[in-house]
Amino acid sequence: MRKLTEGVPQGVIPCGVGGSNLKQWDPDGVDNLYSVAKRRVKECGSYIKGVFWHQGESQTDIPGIESFISDMKKLVSGMRRDFCDEKLPFVEVQINKFVACYSDIPWSRTRELQRILENYIDNLTTVYSVDLELDDLIHLSSESHEILGFRAAEAMNYLITGKGEASPSFDSFEIVEDDFVPFRSNIR
Repeated sequence: MRKLTEGVPQGVIPCGVGGSNLKQWDPDGVDNLYSVAKRRVKECGSYIKGVFWHQGESQTDIPGIESFISDMKKLVSGMRRDFCDEKLPFVEVQINKFVACYSDIPWSRTRELQRILENYIDNLTTVYSVDLELDDLIHLSSESHEILGFRAAEAMNYLITGKGEASPSFDSFEIVEDDFVPFRSNIR
C-alpha cells in the first residue's frame, strides 16, 4: 500500500486468529474475537481506512457453508457501523487450494461463496490465491504471501481511490471429477 500511495505510511492492526470461524466474529457477541478487534481499533485511535480479511477454512463444513453469506454480511455491516464508515472498504482473500487424498468440494463451495460475495456486499472485493504455491497441504509459501499481499494492496487501493486494477473476476466454474485419481475433483 505504501508503494501504491506514493510513500504514505501504512499501519496494520493485527487481529487475526488462526482457525477461527465467523461465529467467533459475531458483531453482537460479547468477549469474542470481534470485540477484541473493536477494542484494538479503539486503542489505535478509532479510525481505519479499510479491512483486509483472510479467513474461510473453518467455514468449509455444512453449517459454515450454509451461513457464510449471511454471516459475512453481518460482519461487514457490524464493522462499518462500529468503525463509523458505511462504505468501509473490505478486501477478502479467497481460500487457496487444498491438497489432500479426499475431495476438496467443501473448500471449492466456500471459494465460490467468497467469489460471489461482492454481489451481496458493496465496496467489497475478493482476492484469489488458488494459483499460489503451498508449503504444505493448505498453507501458502512465504513467496506466495508476498504475491498475495501485493494483490490485496492493489484491490484495497482500487476500492479506496478507484485507481489501479480491480481484482479479476470470472463468469463461472464447475467441479469435475478427476479422471485419474479416485475421489479427487478439479475446478474448471
